[in-house]
Amino acid sequence: MTGRARVNGVDLYYEVVGEGEPLVLVHGSWVDHETWQRVVPRLARSFRVLVYDRRGHSRSERPPGQGRRRQ
Repeated sequence: MTGRARVNGVDLYYEVVGEGEPLVLVHGSWVDHETWQRVVPRLARSFRVLVYDRRGHSRSERPPGQGRRRQ
């Protein structure tokens, strides 16, 4: 399942795969949710895996301004 969630006024893109206990994977500064593509299928056998693009990355909305302390 893919979707968008409005968080602190910014639309974030996310994907959810699998069933079970939730597991949230957060990418680093210079990549996006695709960085997890090789491990998600295996993790999804045991967990409900959520990957998302942090604000300003890939498919998530980029808020106005240079940067924010609040993510």
